[in-house]
Order: sequence, then structure tokens, then C-alpha cells
Amino acid sequence: MHLLGRLLNVKDPLLGIGALLLVLAFVKTSGSSFSPTAHPSYPLGVVGAGLLALGAFLELDERRIRARDRTQRFSEPVLYDAPFWHKVFDAMPPAFVKAVSADEPHAIDHIAENASLERFQGSSRPGTDTDEERNLIRADHRRGDEEALSGGKSLFIESSDTYGISPTRQIVTIKTSVKYGGQRFVVGWFVPVELPQTLGKSETYCAKETGQQVTFGLLNAPDSEGIRLTIGEAAQRAAEARQSRSPQT
Repeated sequence: MHLLGRLLNVKDPLLGIGALLLVLAFVKTSGSSFSPTAHPSYPLGVVGAGLLALGAFLELDERRIRARDRTQRFSEPVLYDAPFWHKVFDAMPPAFVKAVSADEPHAIDHIAENASLERFQGSSRPGTDTDEERNLIRADHRRGDEEALSGGKSLFIESSDTYGISPTRQIVTIKTSVKYGGQRFVVGWFVPVELPQTLGKSETYCAKETGQQVTFGLLNAPDSEGIRLTIGEAAQRAAEARQSRSPQT
């Protein structure tokens, strides 16, 4: 309703027209004097009262929005609509949400994944308890969940849980712990990577950082095998400047 009032800007006209209709319905004028009419028009009064009520509602709703805007993060009302965020979620890179059971703190259930993850991972086929590789993959995922819950965030190099895809797809997963409505959740997203040659047997890997984010590199591919990216002019200039600073061989 507040969107209607804002888009059409009808709040003030509604109040004015409603007040005028009430006057016409119940008051007669004689020169500069006003007195109750002997034959009030009740239908006209009902319409006027309705317009006044609608205008007052829009005014109060607008005040509520302004007050909320001062205390909450976003100013646009659409950013508080769940269906809008469902579309945003599906438009993001592969992402997911897990919920921690209130009754069993060690029970972490996968409750949502977005369209990008579904396209990347495909249908998950049932495995067996004797599948050692899948057990290792899921143990890594569990470890990332627990690290996010205990420390607020986790960054893992791991394998995607896509049983039946060979070879397995390697990913960097970033998970964050959030609280909402008295419940704890793990929200995460990932990007596919090619493992560096220097990974070795170490349990950690120090990746380059830019703006407190992991810096990912681009790998060249033939046109028929890769995804075409558009290069912005500023990025082109930055690449040329970097190349000009590189030692000539």
C-alpha cells in the first residue's frame, strides 16, 4: 500500500478530497457562514470518510517507513520483501544455507541451495557408507561448518559433494555463521578452483588477499571451452600498466 501512495502521490489529494466531500455532505454554506444541512448526503459522507481514512493510512504508513529507514540498513521497501531476496539468492554464485538444530546443537541440516549451486553440482545421487571418498568430502564440509560456528567464519579448499562426477570438482568455500530468530545458521558460497601445484601435504594454504577477500586468478581457455568475459576499459588499462612495469625478457 505504501508503494501505491508513493508512486501515485495520492495521499494529500485523498485527504483534501475526503474533507471536501464531508463538508458537502453535512454542511451548507450561506455566504461566509456554515451550518449543518437539513438533508445530509450520507453516501457522499461515506465516500468522503473512506477517502480520509485511506489518506490517513498512507500518511501513517509513510511515517512508519521513514522511521524504519532511520533505524534499519536499507531505505527501499523492496529490500524487506522475502520474494525479492529469493530472486537475489538464485542470481548469486553457488550458495547455500544450513541450520543448526535448537534441540541438537551438533545437528546441522542443509536447508537451502540456490539455482547456481544446483546447476554447478547437478543431482546428488545416493552414495554408500563404504564410499571412502564421499565420506572424506562430507567430513571436510562438516569441519568447515563447525569452524564457522565456533569462529564466525571459515575458508576451506575442498571437493564439491557431487557423487558420480569424475573427476571431483575442487572449490574454495567461504562460510559465515549468522543468528536469526534465536537460531544459528551457516551461510556459504563457493567458487571452483584449480588446485595449485604447491598444495602438498600441508593443512593450510596462504592465499593472496585483496580488500580482505581471497584473490582468485583467471585461467585462459579456448573459446569453445570457456566462458566469455567482457573486459572493461579501466581493467584493460590496468593490465597494460602492469605489463609495462614487468621486466622485459
